[in-house]
Amino acid sequence: MDASWASWVTAPAGLPLFKVLAATEKNLGNDTLSTSNTTFSFQSNIRRDWDGTLCEALISCSQSQARDSSLSKPHRARKYSAMDFPTFSREESASPARGQTPSSTVSYAIKTTPSTPLSSSTSLGVASRNEDDSLHLDFTDYIALGCLHYDDFVVSPPVPTKPWSEIYPALGQQWKLKLKEDASVLLTAGWIRMFAYALESLAAGCAVFRIFLRPLESYEDRQNKILKSRLRSLVQRINISQEAWSGRHDVAQQMFDPWATGEDESLFYLFNTIPSPHPDPGVISCPYSRQAAEDLLNPGTLQGLRTKLYEFQTRSASLMVQKESAPHKILDPRFEPRYSLDNRLFYYNPNDMEFVLKPQYYDSNRGGILAETMGIGKTLICLAVILSTKDHMPSVPPRYQGGERRWGRLSRPGEKVRPEQGSSDTENSSPAKEISGINGSTTITSYGADDFWKVGTLAKMAAATATRNSIPWKRLIPKDTESSKILDAAVPSYDVPIEQARRSRSSLTNITQKVTLCSGTLIVVPPNLLTQWQSEIKKHVADGYLKVLVLDNKFTAKLPGSEKHAERDGIFCTKLLPSSAMLRTYDIVLFSRPRFEQEIKDGEDRYGRRLHTGAPTICQCPYIGATRIPDCRCFKIDETYRSPLKELHWLRMIIDEGHNFASAKSNAVLIAGQIQAERRWVVSGTPAKDLVGVDVELPVTDEYESRDAVMEKRRQFSESDDTKSAVKSLRDLAKHFLKVQPWADCDWDDYVYRHEKTSKKKTYTCFSACMKQTLGGLVIKTAPEIYEKEVSIPELTHTIIRLKPSWFDKMSANLFIQVMRANAITSERAGVDYLFDNHKNSVKARHSLLKNLRQGNFTWTGFTEENVRETLETSHKYLNKEDKKCSQQDVEILTESMQMIEQVLGSPRWLSLSKTHEMGFFVESWPQESIEYFALGGIAAPQMIGVSQLLEGQFHVNSQVSSDDPASGLVEVGEHGRLRLEQAAKAEEETAAKRKTSKSSEVAPKGVPLSCVDGEPTSASAKRSLPTRVNSSPKKGSQSTQNANAPAASNGNGEFKPAIRKRKLTFSDITKELAAGSPLLKTHVIGTTSSKLSYLLDRVMLFQAEHKIIIFYDGDNTAYYLSQCLDSLHIGHRIYARTLDSNKRDNYIHLFKEDPNIRVFLMDVACGSHGLDLHVASVVLIINPINRKDVEAQAIKHNRRRQRDPRDHPERQDCARETERGAGRESDGEAKGKATGLC
Repeated sequence: MDASWASWVTAPAGLPLFKVLAATEKNLGNDTLSTSNTTFSFQSNIRRDWDGTLCEALISCSQSQARDSSLSKPHRARKYSAMDFPTFSREESASPARGQTPSSTVSYAIKTTPSTPLSSSTSLGVASRNEDDSLHLDFTDYIALGCLHYDDFVVSPPVPTKPWSEIYPALGQQWKLKLKEDASVLLTAGWIRMFAYALESLAAGCAVFRIFLRPLESYEDRQNKILKSRLRSLVQRINISQEAWSGRHDVAQQMFDPWATGEDESLFYLFNTIPSPHPDPGVISCPYSRQAAEDLLNPGTLQGLRTKLYEFQTRSASLMVQKESAPHKILDPRFEPRYSLDNRLFYYNPNDMEFVLKPQYYDSNRGGILAETMGIGKTLICLAVILSTKDHMPSVPPRYQGGERRWGRLSRPGEKVRPEQGSSDTENSSPAKEISGINGSTTITSYGADDFWKVGTLAKMAAATATRNSIPWKRLIPKDTESSKILDAAVPSYDVPIEQARRSRSSLTNITQKVTLCSGTLIVVPPNLLTQWQSEIKKHVADGYLKVLVLDNKFTAKLPGSEKHAERDGIFCTKLLPSSAMLRTYDIVLFSRPRFEQEIKDGEDRYGRRLHTGAPTICQCPYIGATRIPDCRCFKIDETYRSPLKELHWLRMIIDEGHNFASAKSNAVLIAGQIQAERRWVVSGTPAKDLVGVDVELPVTDEYESRDAVMEKRRQFSESDDTKSAVKSLRDLAKHFLKVQPWADCDWDDYVYRHEKTSKKKTYTCFSACMKQTLGGLVIKTAPEIYEKEVSIPELTHTIIRLKPSWFDKMSANLFIQVMRANAITSERAGVDYLFDNHKNSVKARHSLLKNLRQGNFTWTGFTEENVRETLETSHKYLNKEDKKCSQQDVEILTESMQMIEQVLGSPRWLSLSKTHEMGFFVESWPQESIEYFALGGIAAPQMIGVSQLLEGQFHVNSQVSSDDPASGLVEVGEHGRLRLEQAAKAEEETAAKRKTSKSSEVAPKGVPLSCVDGEPTSASAKRSLPTRVNSSPKKGSQSTQNANAPAASNGNGEFKPAIRKRKLTFSDITKELAAGSPLLKTHVIGTTSSKLSYLLDRVMLFQAEHKIIIFYDGDNTAYYLSQCLDSLHIGHRIYARTLDSNKRDNYIHLFKEDPNIRVFLMDVACGSHGLDLHVASVVLIINPINRKDVEAQAIKHNRRRQRDPRDHPERQDCARETERGAGRESDGEAKGKATGLC
């Protein structure tokens, strides 16, 4: 019988412990064992330890089994191979100390040589047996991978016909060629074991080989890329069918799948099929955290919360606390479980070609992504989590734990005992130095050789234990008691080593920074949501229950704690960051993102310099005047800024609208990565670009579809959609902010996709199971069918309006088409002049052209008469060239577009708009005596008047509506307006001429007018503020011209007379009706030059009496023209533009919510689409299509949020969202302005 055993040798104090493996057969106890392949020799002596205990070192090893040289003797399996035994030697001698018994010397040596089976086929590495070798071998540490099939395996000597004879590495050349390089190399390296079987029932040469693979844990050269490449090649030929494993050759092959298990589902489908939260507080071991999770499930027991939570909100909040407080071990997502042919579980990493039996596990992330649908209370859920864990403390990170705690030292006569760490009493404290703790790697503090430690008081020991174990004692002990004071003094902290480059050989590198545990939550929000968060805290949290600090650049510079700057309702606002000691007293520290990003200056001095590497420089600063005092401005480490945020270990960090943190290099992400926070959360209904919930996707579709139909429609994986920004955004969030393992240390794209690599190029066949596992472990999201049972969300009606373009719209589109055709054909689609070439100099011009084309869907007056003639001339010259390189089709389409745009040169109205950059209004029955001063492009009916001129005429009539003839003086007003337009047009021509002659001016690509690649054209009236505006537009200042002087006007003889001062309109002026029979009653607007504008004004007039309206725009001129039109209709509005500061933005949002006279809110998509709560609006109009689904979904959701009390907003019974999209390219003559009638 074989015998195997292991024994531990206990060495004397100071000697290392070692484990001795011994395998004996029958010669146990012999001093020397010698076989054909291994020799072991040892000397065993006895040594008596210093305390008299007997320690016996027994070293005994033997060969696995000696094989008989006769082939007839049964071949027996070996327990250990040569590679199982190390080669080592050791000799130890010790001189006995005085008074001790001398100990004997222990010496041993083990020598192994490669084992070779004793058989006649030794030279070929084949062991011939009469029985199945694999039945007698122990393959506990091997993976039964599968079989290799060979149809023409004719070798000499032949493969044994008996079942499953083992093949050994000593292979002949013929065998190596037949096995192929991958199998022979891996067999020689010891990565696999092979057992052969030649099938007699089939044709000669058919053979089957069983493959047993050694797992990764036993590899000595596990990172050998060559061997891994051979293994990847081998596994693609492995048959894993049970029939093949039993020895059958004539069955269909079931090949081993070497690639990751695929999930042929889109990211949209995976995101929307995440299971709804089902918390289980019982899995939380900490009683205080478990109580917090249970309190959330029973909202009546949650202290400090005014608002009753819905059940789905309680489940989401409770699951957040569970994820924070009960992290569990999760399998490394890079490994997927599979079963071997002997039905044993192993784990496989397809990307790295790793097979293991014992995989690596990670702690689940203590945080994630709260991706509840927009409008159902994500902010409230976060506040509930904060309230339930109020005063909870984070734990010291494991890498900084350990070490023996010391509580004090013995006091000498008349000497006070040293206070505990964190106490303010520093009297009689000894200087500290860092020494190693005897029970761990943590540092402790020493107080000199003559100092002695003593046990501290019981109260201090209890306080230190409570704080060290993160017990929320503030909920258990009343304030202002002796116990609370002791606990307050026991501030828990730990030291973090600071990595600094050595500046010299003698410089110290063991610098540490003290980090104090803090129970506060750090929240970072976009600047436009800062006020909204404050209002949500005041609305849902009991007064004074949470202590809140709000930091933003708009606040005054003041520090908390002073009597002059008192808190209001527990909320203190400032732009100065207080000390860490003050910060840790707050429950919530609320940052605007711009203010948070300013903390990037940590480590900089006032000149923005940081500590450099290398030898310190010598001060060469000049002296102050005639003195010998240097005006030193050298870098000093003591003068650098240290952010108090990094001195605290925060309980939690929350990023609202956290999709903006999907970056690796932004300042906000860099700062967040440097701050210690135990729990990290991203809060966003659209956590990644273009990733939205199915309930949001429904309104964006053209026609009504059921939720299941939309899910099924977008279920399939799409390489074009699922390999772009959304997956990359999730990667950046997981890697850089959430710090999810293992993604913080490896390449996400290598593992979340199934790459069927035939070369180094990634194939992106579909997602892997790793993606589904990772996404499910990060995201908390309630399915729509769950929350719809509890929340009443207004019904949403979604309509896409396709409008027939006006003649002016068509001409704008045709001009852009002509420019792009001329550029492509005349540049012959090559070189830097071609707009769509890959040359870097073409990128800026191409983007500008496409942006202007998009704005042209609303209106565009950037083309001048000179631009049109230039592009026509360039096209004619090219077509007349004899050596032109273009097809006949190119000639035809260029000729067609040239004929189309020639129409604009014959249109006086188009030429007038191109000079004045006005929005044209078509008016009927304008007073005849002043029509020639107002009309643009002729006085033929209906007359076209610029919107700025119309406003000035309207203002003049309203200011004297009580007079007998309100229209008197319109001629002078018209003259003023005409002169202003002419002067602006002349100034623009002079500017254009200067740009042409300037050498530094930008040169447009060939065939492209400079106006096409410039910014939006500024209208003449944009250079002065509007007379009747309620608010300013993005292009103008905030002044009103209702009291301003009009420009001087000419009297026709070249003389100018001063303008008449205008008085401010009163409410009676605006509301007073014209006298009966007044000819002005017949004057009305019948349309505009823009079909989109006409439709928008029609819808605003239809809804504004009973509904508030949001209009999303993406161009400043669009907002400017809309504002002018709303002014002419006396409709109160505000413009939420990018150029506004945060104070004005907050003021505008407040006015829109509270002021009933503000009916329309013009909002820039770029700055106002995410997170704002504008539920007072029941109509949303989007001027241009938004190509990003997440942004469009956010825009729609502004007015579709949960409604706790329907009586608050009775008008929110029906919501309408309409998107206007222009269409059509044909030219059908000049329209007469009757696209849409206006009241």
